[in-house]
Amino acid sequence: MHRIFGQDVNIDGELFIIPEDDQFHMDKVLRFKKGEIFEAVVGNKIYELIYINTETARIISHSKIQIDMKPSINLFFAILKGDKTDFVLQKCTEIGVTNFYPMITMRTIPDIRGKEFDKVGRWQRIVNDASKQSKAKYIPKVHHPIEITEVLNHIYRNDFSIVPYEEEKATTIKEALDKYRGGDINIIIGPEGGFELIEILTLNKVGVRSVSLGEKILRAETAAIVALSNVIYELEL
Repeated sequence: MHRIFGQDVNIDGELFIIPEDDQFHMDKVLRFKKGEIFEAVVGNKIYELIYINTETARIISHSKIQIDMKPSINLFFAILKGDKTDFVLQKCTEIGVTNFYPMITMRTIPDIRGKEFDKVGRWQRIVNDASKQSKAKYIPKVHHPIEITEVLNHIYRNDFSIVPYEEEKATTIKEALDKYRGGDINIIIGPEGGFELIEILTLNKVGVRSVSLGEKILRAETAAIVALSNVIYELEL
C-alpha cells in the first residue's frame, strides 16, 4: 500500500487534503484512480484513506503508531562528489537513520558554499521520497552542512560514537559494538580519500571509537551503508 506523510493541516473533518508534493506523483506517476486505498502518516497516527481526486481523499480509519523505544542513529558523512551523496541519503534512509549531518572535511571535494540551502532542500526531498518508498514511520531530518570541527558540538557524553578508519587494525566494528550500553549512536563517515590523521585524533579525543570495516578499502558511500547495516544488525535495532 502506498504511504505518504502529512501534517495536521491536511486533516479536514472526514477528508484528507493530499500534500502538493504528492499530488503530481500520485496522479501522473502512480496513476491513482478514484477508490484506490493508500495511507498517510500524520504525527503519531496512521490514516487509511480512499482516493477521491488529485487533491483529496476520504478518511476510512486511523490508529496510533506504536512508538519504537530505539536509540537515534545519527549519520555524519562527508559530502561526496556527483550523485554519491544522494545515494547515501536514499539507501541509509531505507536502512534506518534518524538524522543526517552532511560534513565538510579537510578532503571534501565538492564546494557548496552559497548553495547550502538549495542543497539541503533537495537532499531532504530525496529522504522524504525514500521514507515513503520504504514505508518508514518517520522522516529523517537532513541538517545544515557543518564543518568537521562542529561535529563535537553534536556528540554527547552518553552517546556511542564510531568512525570507520582504514588504518584501524585492532578494533572491528563488531568488537566496538559489544561495548554498547545504550544512548544515541553516531556514525561518522569520511570523504573520498579518507580522513586526515589529525581529524581522527581529534575525534578520538572526545570518545569517538575508530573501527575497522574489514581488510578491503571501501568507497565512502559503501562504508556508510556497511557501517549502518552492521550497527542495526548487531544491536538488533
